[in-house]
Amino acid sequence: MIAAAMWFNSGILLFADAETNSRGTVRADSHTILPKHYGAHAGGASSVFVVSEPGNRHLSEFHHCEEVLASIPPEDCTLDRMREAVEKSLVDAGDEEVDFVALYSVKDQQYSLDRTTGTMLQKVVGYDCEGPAASLGHSVMRVMCANGHLSCNTWSTKVRRTGTRP
Repeated sequence: MIAAAMWFNSGILLFADAETNSRGTVRADSHTILPKHYGAHAGGASSVFVVSEPGNRHLSEFHHCEEVLASIPPEDCTLDRMREAVEKSLVDAGDEEVDFVALYSVKDQQYSLDRTTGTMLQKVVGYDCEGPAASLGHSVMRVMCANGHLSCNTWSTKVRRTGTRP
């Protein structure tokens, strides 16, 4: 299983394997990408939680994060406040299983892409992969970037491996 995230100037691309049944057909109840909108109107804040191995996850932790985000008044719904709420929620729930979190703040008119490290959020710049197939994902992304097929910044991969910024 793999989950990956890519950050572009024009947006964020998230993708993850879906759970399959014994015949290899995607299960209708597969939960690997979990989007949610907040507020009374469709243009409100939003979140997307992504996991690489849904069979090992507990959906209650995602719902706890969503409840905490929903409790933020729209006038206070900044990216910093949303990130803080998600981190606190992950600590409260004891969940270290979320792989990626994308947030959008209407108030800031900005979005963010983070990966979780334990119960902390770490910004993703460029791309990152998670799960048992992450090393394959990183290899494919590096080749695509090196050949000019993608315009990538590999900072997040280097931070994850070395703990320092290149």
